[in-house]
Amino acid sequence: MAIMRADRTTNSGFGPSSVVYGGGSSDAGSSAEASDVQATPSSRCVMTGVALALGGAIVGWLLFTSVDPAPFRPASDYSVLAGLFVMAAAVERLLEPFAVYVGPKTTQTRSALENAVATAVTAPEAENLKAAANMQATLNRKRFERGFILWGAATLVATLLCAGFGLLMLRAVSAEPAKDPNRFMDLLVTGLVVGAGTKPLHDLVTRMQKAKEEATDPPETAS
Repeated sequence: MAIMRADRTTNSGFGPSSVVYGGGSSDAGSSAEASDVQATPSSRCVMTGVALALGGAIVGWLLFTSVDPAPFRPASDYSVLAGLFVMAAAVERLLEPFAVYVGPKTTQTRSALENAVATAVTAPEAENLKAAANMQATLNRKRFERGFILWGAATLVATLLCAGFGLLMLRAVSAEPAKDPNRFMDLLVTGLVVGAGTKPLHDLVTRMQKAKEEATDPPETAS
């Protein structure tokens, strides 16, 4: 059965964190079946993240209507993605110094998990396995809770920046400006996209470039 380990990897951008379990071959038991601690985030942290995102949309809309910036009209679809990418990178760099202050903190929980796993490896008894599994579930829960709060904060900052610069994603790609979508909803969607970080935008550009290359490549001739 696999031994649990404290994962030290970090995600690109801000959002609910993924949980990674380590490998290994031992009889110490797996984590999920033995744990009796809920790894799902608390409703309080989830609601905090949602409140930050919605608050950013409301304040961003007030900023947008008061500043009334000139609409961002790109020359191509790639120009839209470039603008979103720059905004996403700015949000990441802006929040990065403050991310260490966002709770719940996981440093002590990671140390406790490492100690619990070491104990379970040297003495694979049911009580020690249970303690290690519970500590892993606690660490997972804290990561998810911190991820939701960072997601809400990133969405808030992204929405404010997009509102100030007049960057509305759906409006920018609209073929007919007179029929552009609801601007409040457009601002909310743009804030969610930019707040998700640079990696999703980079993956989207890569897929678009690949699709374009496949569409322009001449078909192979039969030999």
